[in-house]
Amino acid sequence: HYPLRRQRQMCIRDRPYADRYFPYIISSGLLHFFSELDFAVKEVSRIIKTNGIFAFTIAVPPEKTDSSEGIYDKIDTEWGVPVFAHKSVYIDAILEKYGFKLLKKQRLIMKGGTNTENSLLFAIYIVKSGNS
Repeated sequence: HYPLRRQRQMCIRDRPYADRYFPYIISSGLLHFFSELDFAVKEVSRIIKTNGIFAFTIAVPPEKTDSSEGIYDKIDTEWGVPVFAHKSVYIDAILEKYGFKLLKKQRLIMKGGTNTENSLLFAIYIVKSGNS
């Protein structure tokens, strides 16, 4: 059991936590704002305990474009911040690169994600760390 602590804002690149610090890491509503995911997954692999669980949500492209060229589809939003819908092959490759094993993947639709499109397709990933 971990005691509740005061929230604080920090840069992921500052490496504020020791190696293998957390048994669980959850990222919801964040990773689709980054075009490249390598740095984030690399850091998670460093700070998660062996056999730890990492759960995250991420925007994904529709199945018809999921196998097309590139690592993501860029979606421009009316609020001026792009969303990156990452291809499954890219996500799978990064997870494998850092020793994560897929436990569960579930696609879901977020209605009204943008005014230009009625919905955005997301996926929830639950993976297990295999680092040692």
